[in-house]
Amino acid sequence: CEPYPIVFGKRLSGIKYAGMVHHIDDVLGKSSVKHSWYFRRLKRKLQKLDMIVTVSSFWKMYLENTGCKNVKVIYNSFDPGAYAISKASVAEFKKKYGIPSDKHLIYIGNASRQKGAYEVYEALRDENYFLVMSGPQNHAPDLPVKYLKVDHSEYLSLLAASSVVITFSKMIEGWNRIAHEALLCGTPVIGSGVGGMRELLEGAGQKIVPTPDGLKPAVKEVLQNRNELAEKGKSFVSKFDMNYFRNAWLDAMDELLKT
Repeated sequence: CEPYPIVFGKRLSGIKYAGMVHHIDDVLGKSSVKHSWYFRRLKRKLQKLDMIVTVSSFWKMYLENTGCKNVKVIYNSFDPGAYAISKASVAEFKKKYGIPSDKHLIYIGNASRQKGAYEVYEALRDENYFLVMSGPQNHAPDLPVKYLKVDHSEYLSLLAASSVVITFSKMIEGWNRIAHEALLCGTPVIGSGVGGMRELLEGAGQKIVPTPDGLKPAVKEVLQNRNELAEKGKSFVSKFDMNYFRNAWLDAMDELLKT
């Protein structure tokens, strides 16, 4: 969410107010006196809203435990048709970036310590995989892992080209867009399961690995059952399309206006 309007906005009488929360960074909230004040005020303001929409059951429970009322879950949604990446696009992508065809391509997510890139590399460094990380900026330049800065179209080709996608985030995730989009591309996912990511991976029947020492055997297991996991995952996330998203929001707003 963009919390500033919630924190600093003024409420007018006779108007219903709803807030959208993707996640709340409690680590940041403890980083300074200023942040502590800001996040305390945010939570007090959230308690006074007429409705809050969030992206997973994890955050629904979190918000309810802070005293928030009328919390609804509307899952992140995408157009599944936009993720039908052709074999030709995958082949062109691999050729352009020199990705070998005789090794499994493992996408390890954003080139960032917070997203678990270092732990994934250490766990898989001795395996014969081709590791790739991406992002707008390389925050892990010391890792001997191929870094790509690509546009959205090539990013989808990267997801589709991968044998496995690993989302080993250490942050308390709201959901996890990389995992969701990878599954739409037909690629199985291994994740840390932190925050709302767990609900996504459990619903999609994917592998949850909470500690780095479980990554190596998990990758081997997923590769052996790749087709089954990919099909199961794609079937689950395809339910969250634009039709679902539109109807869920219309129902929520209809309920809000009737209260």
